[in-house]
Amino acid sequence: MNRSQRKLKAYVRDNAFVDKVMCCRDGSVELRKYFFYRMGKTAESWGGKVQCWLPEEWKLLRTVEEWRQWPKDSWFVAVVVPSKEGSRES
Repeated sequence: MNRSQRKLKAYVRDNAFVDKVMCCRDGSVELRKYFFYRMGKTAESWGGKVQCWLPEEWKLLRTVEEWRQWPKDSWFVAVVVPSKEGSRES
């Protein structure tokens, strides 16, 4: 996990309702929100909310709905990557 991923993980933990944060080796970060019933929500609508509270140095790459039949967990997944101007890290 690099420094910018660590900073984003701390920011998400303090400022957002996300159930799981996964840092990937390619520099991207997966933000996962658990759902049992969709209640009219979609991965795209959740991705829009993520984009609103995401720091400027990160941008939303894609959203995915990982639905699995009960008793397995289902997730809305938002994959975020560093934006071009914010990708200077050590």
